[in-house]
Amino acid sequence: MDRYTKGVIIGSLIGSSYGLLKAPDSGKNTRLRIKQYFIDLKVNQKQVQHDIAHLQQSITHLKTDGLQSAVDVTEDVTNRLAHFQKEVSPQLEKIKGLITTLQNDLDHQ
Repeated sequence: MDRYTKGVIIGSLIGSSYGLLKAPDSGKNTRLRIKQYFIDLKVNQKQVQHDIAHLQQSITHLKTDGLQSAVDVTEDVTNRLAHFQKEVSPQLEKIKGLITTLQNDLDHQ
């Protein structure tokens, strides 16, 4: 049993005991209220456990989907960069040649 569950149980027992001692209502009504309180407590505990399980599942899906998205984006960026470099390489060589020609022309003047 984890600390949270123990805390809920101990807190419930202390609260119930205090309620019994300070209850302005009849014993029968008080017992019915306490019974309903424990029923509600059990329902709430099950809901919290369900919510935690759902949250854990969502985190797992997010982790898996996020990792796959990162891989996909990395591959896409790498492919686009390679394509860009392939397209630009001839133009870059042409520009380097023009710069060399300009430098030679300036050096001969």
